[in-house]
Amino acid sequence: LADLIEQGKVVALNFPTAMNPGLARALGTMLKQDFQRAVLGRIQTMTNQPSSPQRAVAFVCDEYQSFATTGENEPSGDEKFFSLARQARCIPIVATQSISSLRSALPGDESWRTLLQCFRTKIILATSDEFTARTAADLCG
Repeated sequence: LADLIEQGKVVALNFPTAMNPGLARALGTMLKQDFQRAVLGRIQTMTNQPSSPQRAVAFVCDEYQSFATTGENEPSGDEKFFSLARQARCIPIVATQSISSLRSALPGDESWRTLLQCFRTKIILATSDEFTARTAADLCG
């Protein structure tokens, strides 16, 4: 996967979740984590070869709540990746149905907050979810 990323290839997963939701989640999560590992590996290369230009990389994930993971005390959570993504020249773009759906998909009471704060720019469109609307209003002050 690291070679594909450096070649500028597009890697996509198209697996209809209606066919097998558990398998779709497992495959999507494994692909996401392998992508994150490959991107974070670029940091060492960039440090060792500062004069060599590195292409920007994008991580785009729709229905992100289905693939979100938090590490809390583990080193493999998405919050750790997103905190280092800029250093690896990676632009993450994720879309979720609502903050509530992200909240319900993650373990623990507060892990969703840790993950949400990693997203520097948040675009929240019209929603009928009261929790998402209240959280968005709080974020805006």
